[in-house]
Parts: sequence; structure tokens; C-alpha cells
Amino acid sequence: MAPDTAALAGIGFLGALIFGITGFGSSLITIPLATHLVPLEFALALFALMDPRSAFSVGLENPRNAVRAEWRRLVPLILVGTALGVTLLVNLPRAAGIFLLGVFVVS
Repeated sequence: MAPDTAALAGIGFLGALIFGITGFGSSLITIPLATHLVPLEFALALFALMDPRSAFSVGLENPRNAVRAEWRRLVPLILVGTALGVTLLVNLPRAAGIFLLGVFVVS
């Protein structure tokens, strides 16, 4: 195993551990650390594949505890927000996306 691969696996484990403890925040740990080893685009793609896996393993641990009324309200909005976000990311010019990200971070 290459040193970068082992380091990325360790970073992924740390992110999953943080997500398991807090329920959020794995990207706050994984992306900044991983970009020291690989390009940002690769780190985002890698951990975008890992985050849903962590979310499903934590969220579906005991599905009988889920409140079905909340699921019926949340899932359609999650799907709409995801589709809208992907559409904006693909179609917006890069400068506009960076500007909007800066506005979001500053506010």
C-alpha cells in the first residue's frame, strides 16, 4: 500500500469517527487534511463517496427508531436540494461559484 493511500485511509477513518461521534463534520476533517496529499477535486470525489456510506451505516443502525413523518418531509426536500445544487455547480461559471462560496463563508 502506498504511503498516500495509507494516509488517506487514516484520514477517512478519522472522518468516519468524527461523524460517528457527532453526526456531522466528517468533511470538515477529511477534505482539508486530504488536500495536503491529493488534489482538491480527487479528495472531494473520494470523500463524497465515503460520506453517504457513513451516513447510511449510522442512520440505518436501528430503523425502527426513525420517525416516518420526518422522513416523508425530509427526503423529497433532500432530493430537490441535491438536484438543484448539482445543477448549479455544473452550470454556474467558476468565478460566480467561488464568489457565492465566499459570500456563504463570510456570512
